[in-house]
Amino acid sequence: MIADQAARAHVYEVVVDQLAERGTRTTFGLMGEDTAALITDLDRRSIGYYHGWHENAATAMAEGYSWATGEVGVAIISRGPGLTNGLTAATTAAKAGHRLLIITAESSPGRESDLKIIGQRNMLEAVGVAYFNVTEPVALLDAFNAAWDAAVSGAASMLAIPQSVLHAPWAGIADRRKGSAGSCETAPTARHGDLRPALELLEQSSTPLIVVGRGGLGERAIYEGLAERIGALLGTTFLAKGLFAGSPLDVGVVGGFSDFSVRPVLRQVDCVLAFGASMNGFTRGHGTATPNARIAQFDIDPAAFGRYGPTDVAVTGDALMCAQLLLEGASAPDERRLHKPEILRAVADRDVFGPVDESNAEGIDPRVLTVALDRLLPADRLVITDGGHHLGFGATAMRVSEPGRARLTTDFAAVGMGLGTACGAAIGRPELATILFIGDGGLAMTLGDLETAVRFQLPLVAVVMNDRAYGAERHFLDLEGLPHHHSQFNDIDFAAVAGGLGMEAVTIRSTADVQACAPRLTQPETPLLLDCKINGAVRAQWLVDLDAARRSAEERSMSPA
Repeated sequence: MIADQAARAHVYEVVVDQLAERGTRTTFGLMGEDTAALITDLDRRSIGYYHGWHENAATAMAEGYSWATGEVGVAIISRGPGLTNGLTAATTAAKAGHRLLIITAESSPGRESDLKIIGQRNMLEAVGVAYFNVTEPVALLDAFNAAWDAAVSGAASMLAIPQSVLHAPWAGIADRRKGSAGSCETAPTARHGDLRPALELLEQSSTPLIVVGRGGLGERAIYEGLAERIGALLGTTFLAKGLFAGSPLDVGVVGGFSDFSVRPVLRQVDCVLAFGASMNGFTRGHGTATPNARIAQFDIDPAAFGRYGPTDVAVTGDALMCAQLLLEGASAPDERRLHKPEILRAVADRDVFGPVDESNAEGIDPRVLTVALDRLLPADRLVITDGGHHLGFGATAMRVSEPGRARLTTDFAAVGMGLGTACGAAIGRPELATILFIGDGGLAMTLGDLETAVRFQLPLVAVVMNDRAYGAERHFLDLEGLPHHHSQFNDIDFAAVAGGLGMEAVTIRSTADVQACAPRLTQPETPLLLDCKINGAVRAQWLVDLDAARRSAEERSMSPA
């Protein structure tokens, strides 16, 4: 019986077996004629398969699943145009360092008439995706292992198998299998550079701030102990949002997504200790968040230092362990660095956007909208924000109960990544509500995959920030004093469109409309779309910061030396 099965087996069946042996529970994709048999065979090993309407959404679903669960996200798409359709999502995963394995076919040699022929290796390697191809059946296992291990390490990878190989028999190859079940990920060895420059920088500081990023996540108490020891405030990057919730020293997210009320406090900071934080433009507020601060970065990856702006002190090492060593080595603060009562009061009296409401006939103020939604939606949630001008509102207002639950899909600065990512995250963590903020432009690009959320009945709330425009472009043009009419679109009734796709939907124009939805928002178990007509003239703070930094740079370049 076993011999008969081996004789009948094809290479694509062995691929499915390899996935199953690594504990793969869920895959995503959009089948073509080249991957149809492989996808159908997933049922044999009880591996789930979730398919979207577009390869970019399907690949984003795998990437979102990986982000939400920590597992390798597996996307199975077809070669050629299927791969080019999924390229933006693959690039986003590569830049984000998320665990993604894309499995696709490759045009078989000698088939020059194949219209889908394209230089897949060159294309994928150009965007940072590791590429592994299988030239003959006997090479499958080694290539699979290499591609899987690359994905586990955080390097997005692709396994490409020519159609002639994918459908080749496995008979006679079984006894030549050389692969293993894949190597286990090992934690990076902690290496620590000289901490003395950081301690010296700290000694010169009167108002220090600890900023923890995704690479520094770990035992919160160590950072809190260090903050108490050196008289520092506590903050995070967006990806570590929620780490210090409830602490009297917590200023929240630092930079372009900071609360209105803590911005004056941040401008008093003269020293930033950044642990596992890249200190990118959003965290720096494009130079406006902590303009008077010198920065010390602690990171396991030396390439992180100075990537997005000046770094005064760079220490290579495990971020959390560096914090522990600083805690042990820092002297007690003198009176200059004791936590100032006026600063603690400002931190305690948090106000997200300040006393503003510019709701009008055009629509609801997006700041008022997102604050209201934050209060109504369940606390146990994932928050995912698509690219576009609107991202500053949801990213600032929406709280999360623990770090690792907030996500921007802008690693490649692409619009339209949010819906697929949110679907994948909702599949990976169905016990949580998944909240997606997406602009009308991003949704119009990916509209068909609302039906994917309906088909799988995902606990997803899609908040459409509908300003009838490409908002960032509109505001850039406004700031330059140029007409913005080419950035504008007709008003789409997304609620009606979503209803046609089987999704419950509501149109929001005012706070009264938001409150009317309250019963549906408190425990969303099935897909819901809110078509929020917003006042598009309200400008997000991150764009204000960016414009201020740009104008400052222009002024410096025009000043005499």
